[in-house]
Order: sequence, then C-alpha cells, then structure tokens
Amino acid sequence: MRKVVLITGASSGIGLALCKRLLAEDDELHLCLACRNRNKAEAVHATLLASHPTAEVTIVQVDVSNLQSVFRASKELKQRFQRLDCIYLNAGIMPNPQLNIKALFFGLFSRKVIHMFSTAEGLLTQGDKITADGLQEVFETNVFGHFILIRELEPLLCHSDSPSQLIWTSSRNARKSNFSLEDFQHSKGKEPYSSSKYATDLLSVALNRNFNQQGLYSNVVCPGTALTNLTYGILPPFIWTLLMPAILLLRFFANAFTLTPYNGTEALVWLFHQKPESLNPLIKYLSATTGFGRNYIMTQKFYSITVGEHILSDFSTIKFVEVCFMAQDMAGFGECLMGSPPHCACCCFFFGILRKVIRVFSIAEEPLTRDDKITADELQEVFETNVFDHFILYRGCMSKFQSQTACIHISAPSLIS
Repeated sequence: MRKVVLITGASSGIGLALCKRLLAEDDELHLCLACRNRNKAEAVHATLLASHPTAEVTIVQVDVSNLQSVFRASKELKQRFQRLDCIYLNAGIMPNPQLNIKALFFGLFSRKVIHMFSTAEGLLTQGDKITADGLQEVFETNVFGHFILIRELEPLLCHSDSPSQLIWTSSRNARKSNFSLEDFQHSKGKEPYSSSKYATDLLSVALNRNFNQQGLYSNVVCPGTALTNLTYGILPPFIWTLLMPAILLLRFFANAFTLTPYNGTEALVWLFHQKPESLNPLIKYLSATTGFGRNYIMTQKFYSITVGEHILSDFSTIKFVEVCFMAQDMAGFGECLMGSPPHCACCCFFFGILRKVIRVFSIAEEPLTRDDKITADELQEVFETNVFDHFILYRGCMSKFQSQTACIHISAPSLIS
C-alpha cells in the first residue's frame, strides 16, 4: 500500500524540491500537492510525472490563509483518502520584508555577527494585513490555517497501529522575544514572520502532548537560508548573485546557508525516513551545509522556550494550543451557522475575549485572587468558574444550535480584576 504524503506550498521553493527528492528516493509514494494556485500545481504535477511515471501524484487546491478554503480542502481529502502518513506543513509567507540597514551595520562589528547572519535576528521587518477571516495574514498562513487543517484531518492522521507524522517548516529566525501570549498574532509588532515561526515551535510541542497517544507525532525543521521566492522578496536575485562569493566564504563559519532548495530539504527528507515515535519533540532539526557543500543535519534544543523559571513546553505551550483548539471549534461553529467564519456573532465573541483568556493562561500573570484554590475537578477555581465552565457549556450547546442561526451570550464575572 502506497504511503500518502501531503505537502502544502508544493508548487515552488522548498516544497517543490521536497517533492522531487521524495520521489527520487521512493517513486511508490502517493504525493498530494496542496497548493493555492492550481495552474502552478498542474505544471508541477506534469513535471513530476514526466520524471517519475510510476508515481502517483494528485492535487488539492487550498489557501491556508482562508479558512473556508481549508474546510473545503479538508472535506475533499477525507473523501479521497482513508489515512495520511505524513503532512509537510510547509506553506508560508514573509510579506513586504524590509532589511534593517542600521541593525546590519552595527551587527557587522559585534560579537554576534555569525549568529546574526545565521538567524537574521533583528535584520528583517515585515508588513502585515488582515485577511477576510479577520486574522493577521502571517499568523493565519504560517500557523493557524495549518492548525485548522490538522484538526480537520484528524480522522486520517490518528491511527495508533501505524503512526502518522507532521513536519512543520520553521526557522532559525523563530525568536521568543518576538512572541507574546497576549499578542500571539503579532498585530502590534514588526516581525510577524519570526513570531509565527516561534508559535509553530510551540504548537508542535503541544500537539505531541495532545496526540502522541493517538499515533500522531509532530516535529519542526529549519531549511536554512535557501534562495527561494521568500528570500528573493528580501533582495532581488541579481543582488544575491553579486553577494554569492561572500556568502560562499561565510558558509565556512555559518552552516545555515544551504542556498539551494535541494540542500534546504535535507532535514525534511531525513525526518520522513525516521520512526516518528523515536524523535525528540523538544528538538528542532536543521538543514546545514558545510563550506565545501556537504549537506548534513543539526539539532537544536528548544532551550529558549522559557518564561522565567518555567518551561513553556510544560505549561504555556499547552495553553496556547488549547486557545487554538477553542478558536478552531468556534471557527467551525461559525461556518455551520453563517458559512463565513469568523464573522458570525459567536466568533466575534470568541475573538473578543481571547486576549483576556490568554492572560488567564499566561504563567507570567499574577493570580487573579490570592485566595484561589483547587476545585474537585483539579482546576483553579477562578479559571474554572470564569472561563472553562462556560467553554464546556458552549461545547454542549454546539449540537443543539448547529442546525440553526444562533448566538451564545455569556454573562460572567470579569476575567481580569
């Protein structure tokens, strides 16, 4: 039986190189190209079949920055397949990137010059905008749209007898300093790409906590700095060509410069051949290239995922993903009611209180009351009374209201005193 592999963003860059490498190693795979632009997807489809005529390659059209598109694609995939062995969550955007010349200049004379070139930390800012779903475009494309896709495809992924794998394309640019639980969409900042990739790392850790027992495993990779449409948005191709001699020299000191999409897929292909249950969920796998052009895999622990003395992977990442679970449920409920998530009253309510709920979740916050206690359900009393019980009530009401237009009105004590 052929393994079924779904790849988002498969029509160019890392996604396209990944398709070619996977089929070159095993043309018995069934590759499903999940692309926004159908014309580009069909061109890639024809190219792949021309070089691998025995392979099975199909297309599903999906735009992960549009929830309706994600719901439609998920429904189509559930009709086509009985299971998915692997999903590469690769599609991503970095809109309107701007190079911070001042930061670059000062970085050249600092002790962190190699680190700066390896991670682009502090060098890039991006513009962002609101999507038709009322979300920040970078967050919805790079994180939330993929998360909804996973949740919708859960029946195809969760099989305890034979594990399935999620492989996220993250980045060395994922920085805790650019991510905030109170502004997880990064609507107030200038580095939404870095924030979204850090959120990706958090989600992967938390998804493992939630789904490992059901046979679903998640890992993150960084393809390094490869010349794709993403990097050509930072500097035009001819500038990269002029810089190439210096970059090739720099690669002796900074192995993040994989340069080609083929080299960038090294870690992604390696992960596919591993047993997912044997991989460490707290490690990011990095594609790396030596100064002599040899590709290899590096690992990086999520040592930076901390708040104070607490490890986010132990608590706050779980709370972050629980917020996304709630958002996913509400978005789905909104689709059932109005056909246009999240513009129904219920979704507006949810996203309105989301920031307050995040503050309840955040371990960095002071307790709401100093007399808080544990309830019989082993939850903090204030949290259970003000938030969790109402969410459970909403979940119980879903089946009753899904067939009719409705709005749930919740009157509760103030979440934040």
